[in-house]
Amino acid sequence: MEKTSFQKYTDQERISQLVRHNFDVASGVKSGEIQFNHAFIDLERICNLSCHGCFEHMNTDRTKTKLTYKEVMDITDFAYERGAQVIVIAGAGEPTLDSDFERIIEYIYQKRMGSVVFTNGSKLDEKLSNFLFDNNVSILVKQFSMDFDKQDFIIGRVGMSKKMREGLETLMKVKKEREKTGRKTSEVGVESYISLENIEEISEILRYCRRNKLIPYLESFIIRGQDKEITKLAPTQEQLNRLFQELAKIDKEECGIQTPLKVGSPKYGGGPCIRGKASFAVHTDGSVYECISGSHEFGNIRKQSLGGILTPENPKVKKFYSDLSICEPCCLLYQLKKE
Repeated sequence: MEKTSFQKYTDQERISQLVRHNFDVASGVKSGEIQFNHAFIDLERICNLSCHGCFEHMNTDRTKTKLTYKEVMDITDFAYERGAQVIVIAGAGEPTLDSDFERIIEYIYQKRMGSVVFTNGSKLDEKLSNFLFDNNVSILVKQFSMDFDKQDFIIGRVGMSKKMREGLETLMKVKKEREKTGRKTSEVGVESYISLENIEEISEILRYCRRNKLIPYLESFIIRGQDKEITKLAPTQEQLNRLFQELAKIDKEECGIQTPLKVGSPKYGGGPCIRGKASFAVHTDGSVYECISGSHEFGNIRKQSLGGILTPENPKVKKFYSDLSICEPCCLLYQLKKE
């Protein structure tokens, strides 16, 4: 059975193979090209929320910039040529507000690639939900609290939490209806960053996911690029350790699920973050990084082609991919002491 878009995006075995391949190419052990598992593409910097600690800083910077549709097509073509199976749309704002959103998704699908879209869910009606399932999109909807008032505070928009939940429930309803009639569907999940403002809410978010057969995508608060006041929202390492252990206990005792806790993982149930060694990201200004929240700028597509940027002949690329250590952390890495 073919893997889904989300499974391809999180395929640690393939990512590990590509990390090794890229190391060999970058260090001159073998000839060839840098290959990718997935690519991140930022859509327009426009959002209807103002979340505390937004890693794209949409809570403080409302500059409306975007890649052209032609640029997005070219990025997708390049990613496909370099082995990427999935395009991930995780920023810069709310992707469904981009005027080119649907034709971008259609283009990715026409390339026989999968899409993973992170959305706040406020625009998810039946029509859009069906469109996403028709085009092989795995959808992760943001939820920071099961309490509307608490979440409204975190997202900085009174009344929007209700719309977000309605969107998620509409998506789940459409999925069930399609499954009954044998129409194709894809994964639906909940994405939540863990901060001091919602750390007490995460266990209930996990329970909600398990009850509704949703992917729980629960990850550490990103502190890279944040000011000192915002970084204070990040939980301590000890708090993260306790939370992940509590979540694993809930999974085991209430759901019969064994969730491994791996050393160095910033995400519940995940492994150490090495995806930057097998991916690339293009932001709305054309800048190219290793990851959506990366710190290594390799070049800009408005000055040079992606093929001319993502090559070992670029000293920055050579240096980054010839290093087998895990990515420089953009968040507080979860570190459990080995037994």
